[in-house]
Amino acid sequence: MHSPGMPPVKPQYDMTMANACIALSQRWTKATASDLCSFCPKDLKQLSSHQKIEFLALLLQENPLPVSHVIRMQDVYNFNAVKNSEIRARWLRLCIRSKWEDAIPLALKMATEQGRLKFTRPLFRELYNFDKARDETVRTFLRHRPFMHPVSAMLVGKDLKVDPA
Repeated sequence: MHSPGMPPVKPQYDMTMANACIALSQRWTKATASDLCSFCPKDLKQLSSHQKIEFLALLLQENPLPVSHVIRMQDVYNFNAVKNSEIRARWLRLCIRSKWEDAIPLALKMATEQGRLKFTRPLFRELYNFDKARDETVRTFLRHRPFMHPVSAMLVGKDLKVDPA
């Protein structure tokens, strides 16, 4: 107990809340086009905000979902209306990673309005990696750079391969 390394006994944690997130994320990743109608709003009814964040984080760790899945997820869960920044940022990253073009303006809006680097930088990165959004992303960044925190502007500029001002 008083030496470096793992503790001698690994505690057993209650995984009930995590298992609900894991199960739902696996349903989405394994779903075929014909399975999409099986999802309904009650899938998320019992999940807390933290569980929704974990659900989206698990989806981000997988290969990108097909656009049809993301569109169905929006139809069923209406994530675009969520104001929670933690949920919204992960949702928009998932949309952009899946190449859903309708999410580009929403992601750019959040990336420029939400000042926290933990949201801004990943959103700008995802947008830059989406070929159809790259030029608009760089233009939007250059337009908003003077109003950004200097460290944020520098780091996002490096991600977007833009010369420092």
